[in-house]
Amino acid sequence: MPIVQVSDAPVRFELETAPPDGYVMLKRLSYGQKLLRGESAFDTTVQGEGRNTMMYVANQRRKVQALDFAACVVEHNLTYIDDATGNECPFDFKSSWWQDKLDPRVGEEIETRIDSMNNYEKVEGPKN
Repeated sequence: MPIVQVSDAPVRFELETAPPDGYVMLKRLSYGQKLLRGESAFDTTVQGEGRNTMMYVANQRRKVQALDFAACVVEHNLTYIDDATGNECPFDFKSSWWQDKLDPRVGEEIETRIDSMNNYEKVEGPKN
């Protein structure tokens, strides 16, 4: 019988946007984490009654990315310079403050790697 449990084994990715040797080790989300990711994408609020009812939908992309990075980034060698001390420090992807310090090119590359690891793509088999 096939074992379909999510693997905790991380995969190493060399980052083109963090030369010369930037890397991240990523693991897959579980199906439950992926469902939570979808649930967290939008915040909906309804106010009023009858004809005066208004619905507000807020995109929660920052929140979703913080969840993804915290769950998927197992190891990395990415650092920043601390404003207060001037010291080089590793990024802490378990917190959300990193989003305001991380180079957007690096963030987008990691985001793309996380998405590619966690999205199902049907692979066509050989035609008989």
